[in-house]
Amino acid sequence: HNIFDATDMDIYSAVMEAKKLREESDAAGSCDDVDAGPIEPVPTRNEALQAAHLLQRYTGSLNDPFARNLESMLGAFGRRTRTKGLLNTTDTKITSYF
Repeated sequence: HNIFDATDMDIYSAVMEAKKLREESDAAGSCDDVDAGPIEPVPTRNEALQAAHLLQRYTGSLNDPFARNLESMLGAFGRRTRTKGLLNTTDTKITSYF
């Protein structure tokens, strides 16, 4: 089927059929995920920074232009991640700790 030869009615029919199938799927309780296994939690900011540091240490031993580029990008990632972490902090009073 050539998409450029599709008429407005062809497009409408395809959209309505997809909508009907989606509604039936939602009503049956199925989901779009093929892998319904457990969802892995997102790494914390500290874990991501530790991984970046590990990669920087590894690439430091390589004599390769790609390794230098990766080191630069990992450095920028670390700075940006730390800055974002600082911006998400809230002001506290010293009396809050006692």
